[in-house]
Amino acid sequence: MGGHDGHGHHVEAPYVAGPAAVPRTIIPQIGTPAYDNATPTAFEPNEPMPKPRSIWRRFRLALFNWGNDEDMPTVAIKPRKMHKHFYEQITQPIFPLKPETYADNYERPNRCPEEFWYNPWRWPQTKIINPKIPPPIDGKYNDFYHFLAFKYWLRRERDVYVAHCALIQEMLNRCIVKEGAHNAPKNCRHIWNKHFAMTRSEEWNQTLLYMSITGNNAIRETPYPEDFVEQKRKIYDDWLFRTRMRRPNDPC
Repeated sequence: MGGHDGHGHHVEAPYVAGPAAVPRTIIPQIGTPAYDNATPTAFEPNEPMPKPRSIWRRFRLALFNWGNDEDMPTVAIKPRKMHKHFYEQITQPIFPLKPETYADNYERPNRCPEEFWYNPWRWPQTKIINPKIPPPIDGKYNDFYHFLAFKYWLRRERDVYVAHCALIQEMLNRCIVKEGAHNAPKNCRHIWNKHFAMTRSEEWNQTLLYMSITGNNAIRETPYPEDFVEQKRKIYDDWLFRTRMRRPNDPC
């Protein structure tokens, strides 16, 4: 860059030196021996080791400095030394004040690399969720541990079924809100039939029977008839009528 003088000649702008480069320490890569050797954490660099304590210093630390050893290093902080004035000695806290959320960006991290951390959610529990359990012989498990495994597996299958019922209920609620009061009976009928059957354990009883015999899970994929709920209600009402408590003066 530059300018022009009065005669039309180009003149370069005078060079102005910028700010001096700030010297900085290049920290080696974390996890290398160079990083371990170049980042001391226990003591400050070029600081001599503490000298042995005298009897008077031990006596003073025992009375006025409980809970804090000023010569031993702590994590991410360098304790402050005792003040020279006696009033400051008796009024300062016995341990260095540090908030619970204190974090030092330059503190040495965990030496275990992240790829070796144990995260239990990374590995699916295949043997627990879908174990290979041999089916019973004549409806009986001769091996107690096979029966125990089937029992736990059946309990988890029931938990999945209950969660499925909750999802169907949520789908039905959303469909009713979306379609409105006039269109919901027609557009949400398939969800209602599914929820009606699942909450009355009709599919669940069939699934239990099939699972207890074969050891496999049964999933219904066929659609329901349009008048599914009406048919079931007729069966339930007829059953309630036939099994009602009868009184002496009833006609039938």
